[in-house]
Amino acid sequence: MNQARCGEFRDPTNEEQLRFLKPLPKGIRVNEFELPSLYLANPNGVLDVVVSEIRMDALHRGHSRGGYISDQPVQIVIDQESLEQANKVFNELANPETNLMPAYRIGDVLHELGLYLSDQDIYDVVTQLKIPEYLEISFSETVEIGTYIHEQRNK
Repeated sequence: MNQARCGEFRDPTNEEQLRFLKPLPKGIRVNEFELPSLYLANPNGVLDVVVSEIRMDALHRGHSRGGYISDQPVQIVIDQESLEQANKVFNELANPETNLMPAYRIGDVLHELGLYLSDQDIYDVVTQLKIPEYLEISFSETVEIGTYIHEQRNK
């Protein structure tokens, strides 16, 4: 009977206003209170992990850079446990303020992703991708490089 219909909007009646009216102490017109300030401890780190997981899912489904690799599913080369371990290693090496790691330390993280590269191999990858040695990279970029190397080895 008195139930609002979907999409109906109207001002409350006097009876409805009285039903929700709460008496306030004398002189106070509004209930005032402060909400606590809540922040993520490492928002960029959270974003990097999520982006990396999405990239791993795409690799596992056989997609690569918007194109389909083949009709066959790609063998899972980086599992969730390896990704988490790689993230721990990355966090140990990364600058806590920027959540970025020096590009020349990429081999330590790639090792956790199942890629065992020599110093020369890492230098070749960094050179091929035109990454300056002084550049700092994010976790998701590191995983993207690892994904690229895995894809090249599976071709």
